[in-house]
Amino acid sequence: MISAVDLSILSFNYEARTGRQCNRHEATKLSLTSIGLVLVRFSSTAAAWLFTIISFMRHTKAWGDFILFLFSSTATASNSLRASSGSFVSHGIAEAGVVSAWYELIVIVWVKEECIKFLKNNLNRNNCFRVRKIADMHSCKELQEVSHKYILDHFDDLIAEKDLLLLSFQEIKELIKDVQHVVKPEDSAYKAAINRVKHDLERKKVHLAEFISQICLSLVSTEFLIDHIVVEPLIRQDNKCSQFLIEALNIQLTSVTDRNERYQAETQHRNESFHVFLVGGTTDYDIGQKVCKVYDISKKKQFSISSMDGGRFSNSAVSLNGVVYSVGGRDGINELSTAECYDPVDKQWKDIAPMNNSRIDFGICTSMAAKIVNQMGRISAKKCNNSDYGNIFLDGLAKMRVNQKLFDFSLDVDGELIHVHKLALAIASDYFAAMFEADMKERKEETVKLQDVDLVAVKALVDYVYSGIITLTEANVEAVLSASDLFQLVWVKEECVQFLESNLNRNNCFRLRKLADMHSCKGLQDASYKYILDHFDDLIAEEDLLLMSFEEMKKLIKDAQHFVKPSDSAYKAAINWVKHDLERRRVHLAQLMSQIRLPLVSTEFLTNHIVADPLLTEDQKCNKFLMEALTCQLTEVSQPHEKCQTGTKHRNESFHVFLVGGKRDIENANAMKECKVYNVSKEKHVSISSMNEKRYNHSAASFNGVVYSVGGWNTGALKTAECYDPVSKWWSYIAPMNSTRDSFGICTYNDLIYVVGGWDNSTVESYNPATNKWCFSQSIPAITKSVNRATVAENNIYALTHPLGGNNVFHRFDPRDEKWYNLNEMQSTSSGARKGE
Repeated sequence: MISAVDLSILSFNYEARTGRQCNRHEATKLSLTSIGLVLVRFSSTAAAWLFTIISFMRHTKAWGDFILFLFSSTATASNSLRASSGSFVSHGIAEAGVVSAWYELIVIVWVKEECIKFLKNNLNRNNCFRVRKIADMHSCKELQEVSHKYILDHFDDLIAEKDLLLLSFQEIKELIKDVQHVVKPEDSAYKAAINRVKHDLERKKVHLAEFISQICLSLVSTEFLIDHIVVEPLIRQDNKCSQFLIEALNIQLTSVTDRNERYQAETQHRNESFHVFLVGGTTDYDIGQKVCKVYDISKKKQFSISSMDGGRFSNSAVSLNGVVYSVGGRDGINELSTAECYDPVDKQWKDIAPMNNSRIDFGICTSMAAKIVNQMGRISAKKCNNSDYGNIFLDGLAKMRVNQKLFDFSLDVDGELIHVHKLALAIASDYFAAMFEADMKERKEETVKLQDVDLVAVKALVDYVYSGIITLTEANVEAVLSASDLFQLVWVKEECVQFLESNLNRNNCFRLRKLADMHSCKGLQDASYKYILDHFDDLIAEEDLLLMSFEEMKKLIKDAQHFVKPSDSAYKAAINWVKHDLERRRVHLAQLMSQIRLPLVSTEFLTNHIVADPLLTEDQKCNKFLMEALTCQLTEVSQPHEKCQTGTKHRNESFHVFLVGGKRDIENANAMKECKVYNVSKEKHVSISSMNEKRYNHSAASFNGVVYSVGGWNTGALKTAECYDPVSKWWSYIAPMNSTRDSFGICTYNDLIYVVGGWDNSTVESYNPATNKWCFSQSIPAITKSVNRATVAENNIYALTHPLGGNNVFHRFDPRDEKWYNLNEMQSTSSGARKGE
């Protein structure tokens, strides 16, 4: 029964939307389009409520924004459990809360079934009538039968219950009739009938005669008939009831023989059947039997039933509510505390909880008082888990998407809108979860425009969010990998990596290595690089190899020889790469040749190809390498490797640290142009020629054996730059930067020198030594206040900056797509004093 208070709760959401109140009739007709339940604590009362509501929705096909509250004086929200977990906890005291979610009706059916199970297992005198009524309203035959049987079995205890007194005339009539069929005393049937009439005498007095006609007054005990029924004014004042009373008194006064005949005539419809159960025992003093039989008194015959789980004798047995219990005894060796029961419906013995102590040859009986206490005890909690809930939930989401229901967000990709549910995206993707939690304009506008993502890939990932399935092909896998990395769909990204690793070939190995590097897929990066090394001979003329940067090419040539690839192939790859863009790459020729073990190249290839190549013969450094290789080739067979090792040892053995310019002391702001070099291997430093210009707070870098000194401060910020050639041993000016800068970061990447930020400077420039030109790159996405520092790692430039009015910020710059990324903010440890002030 839904009270006025309950209905006011049901109408809450309706009022909020329409701005007007709704009456009871309107509240039950609210349009329901989605329902989500959080069951915190759940009693028979709450189950009945929920059962009613779910059945209502199922029969009316109604949906909606729905809020249900089940109240209790002891409600505690701390035990809440979300319905999205696929489980709920039911407790003996009702308490609950509900949240809106997107569920198809099928999601609730399982909960309804669990409610029915819970109610069946927890019937008691307080809820049996209510549960039977609800079961009848919603055509739940099994629950209806179980609750009705409970009422009949406990009828004597329920005569004065309010729920019984509120039954309709037809219901109480049927109940009085049924209760006598199960051999309940007619005294109880009379008490129920007369109590029912007196509860609302003015309206229900008209039913008295019909009620009494259903009762076999002649079978009422003589004492009760004389002391109660005969003296009841309502019976005596009604003509029909008086006739029934006279008949009953007449029968009570007849002979025993006539009375028995009348008794049989009036009770033959009751179909009573009595049985004696023969449970266990022993044919031998030391061996317990588990065989059981039943003797039917009316048919005077016995038959076997299923055996107990274990043999026992000296046990005791008793019948309670149609179930036979066998308890304790001996099994031949041990005294038992175990117990089991036999249910005539499923015809099987089942173990029940054991006694606290073992016992034999003991008495046993049933107690109505004990039974009532047990019934009135607190209903224990039951946690129900729907193992198939995940699939049901996904199916429900997919159906909502197909039927275009409750979309609340859109993805704008290349002008095409993809309609979705925020909840679905937030559950599947940390990227979208963070977007919806943050106060971003996309959250308010309920749409987001996605840049630099493939439309087909985004659609495939949205399909995955709603189904858990994604189809990867050669055509879409790279785009799906990029998009899944952006959306932080880890499982999809891993599947893409596995797919690509299994399908590496000469046409995609270089591209996949670059893709893996961009998206931090170390496994794919290693696999693709290994493929390149394993198939190096076949890839020498590939365009992707010719488009590699100098640093990448240098590393590849070195690694290819470590993997025991012929030095002939390393040379071919290096010379092809240089000739592909000769004007810009000629400067790298000597350094690439220094990485190749020319003395180990085959004699024929050395003399017919390498020595004949004018690029090498015209270069002074390369000439030295050729002479060394030819000398090794002319020595005895036992010496070439040794000479090769001796001749090439000097190439990488010497390291120097250049000390370029600066200030003479911290207090003095006078700039210097003197320079020194520290020889690491000899542990000593020597002076070299001075720079053309004094400077401090500048930056220096080494590139292809040449030292570059850029920018700085000397009475003002500088944009000039110069370089030191170790061969000529002189400093020379190069093209100046486009912007003055000091206290900035500097690094080299892919044949270019990058200068990053500076004091009050957020610009970035790159210098190409081959063309002697500076070009602007994408600026740092922050206004810097003080110093910047930069370094290169894994094809990215990392810069630490101090923005105006904030903490130090760590940025990453990808030169390949000219984009900066904010990594994180760090607490500033220094205010960064300006120019020694």
